[in-house]
Amino acid sequence: MIKTSASLSIIMKEPIMVTTGVYDFIKDQLHRKRVTPLEEELLKGELKSAVQLTSRELPSKVVKVGSLVLLKDHTIGIEKEFQVVGSGKSNPSKGKFAIDSSIVMAILGRNEGSVLDWPFKEGIRRLEILRVVNPN
Repeated sequence: MIKTSASLSIIMKEPIMVTTGVYDFIKDQLHRKRVTPLEEELLKGELKSAVQLTSRELPSKVVKVGSLVLLKDHTIGIEKEFQVVGSGKSNPSKGKFAIDSSIVMAILGRNEGSVLDWPFKEGIRRLEILRVVNPN
């Protein structure tokens, strides 16, 4: 059964916080249709309420390029630590996921402690951001 975004329980008490560059990157991904239709719908909604800040203004516990993230996938019961890297620099075997990967698109701009359901190609998964460590 395919779910619509209306049936997803994304807990977004606060808007995502991103730099203008990341905001524009997400818009470009949408324009080029590099996300699923459900992801597109959700990301468009997030961009409408997104807070754009400079890199220095981003809170220390927000996921951004360079962040080291500990993520719990409640759907499949695993925790995974990885670093968010720039486009084309993904190396999952070394714990590096690029900004244009589905997993990073789901959590980009979110705070440590955020819980969300996100539509991946293999189905809806519940994610929780357990820890975010950003370089100085």
